[in-house]
Amino acid sequence: SVPQLPSIPDGAEGVQELKMGDKVKLDAFASTYGPAIVAEDGTLRRIDNWAEMSPREQEVAWRRLVKRNEERKAKLKAAQEASEVAAAAAAAAAEEEEEKGDVQGEVEEL
Repeated sequence: SVPQLPSIPDGAEGVQELKMGDKVKLDAFASTYGPAIVAEDGTLRRIDNWAEMSPREQEVAWRRLVKRNEERKAKLKAAQEASEVAAAAAAAAAEEEEEKGDVQGEVEEL
């Protein structure tokens, strides 16, 4: 059986019902909890004191984080692509070595 989430109490304010596959903007969530911070290792976190920051501080932090997050995501993507290229090259080299071994065995049989 599939685990079920607890039911929402009747009359709960600000509750939006979603069905599987529905898309929703998280503007209200982001304005309450602040932007997600992409760490150098790709993990995410939030600013702990977002609610205590002034609107000006939030605006400046948001602008800086958007720029830094984009830079970090690009760096992570480049590292992932480089890793995939290296893995493909290693697999191709291993396959080539295996083929050489097969041909060597055929030559020795002659």
